Amino acid sequence: MRATIDTLGDSIALVLEDCVRQANKANDETHNQISKEALNVVKDNAPARENGGIYKKGLKRKKTKDERDDLQYTLYASGMESSLSHLLENGHLTRNGETTVPGKPHFAKGQEYAAKETEAAFIKNYRKESE
Repeated sequence: MRATIDTLGDSIALVLEDCVRQANKANDETHNQISKEALNVVKDNAPARENGGIYKKGLKRKKTKDERDDLQYTLYASGMESSLSHLLENGHLTRNGETTVPGKPHFAKGQEYAAKETEAAFIKNYRKESE
């Protein structure tokens, strides 16, 4: 496409609009992908009992914000065991109050994973979109 001095501004605007579209699509794909992978990290690091892993099975993700420039996924514990997540993550006193059960950070590991991997995944998805 050749641009004259009269159409240069319009040509630049079209290119920038295309870049924004590609970036938004790559951003959506990245958040979806990373949230799935972070959920797997959380599940891998979550404590499990002999009761069939009810707590682990209740770990889920959902899209909590989907606005034009703002996309967010939330990882959470659902079901009957969901009220235990902060105790399992951070540790707690036993019922008698004499001993402490150490926490097993599993949501924190998922968050660390997402923070570390998001940029590289976005770049990969953006490059895939621009091909």
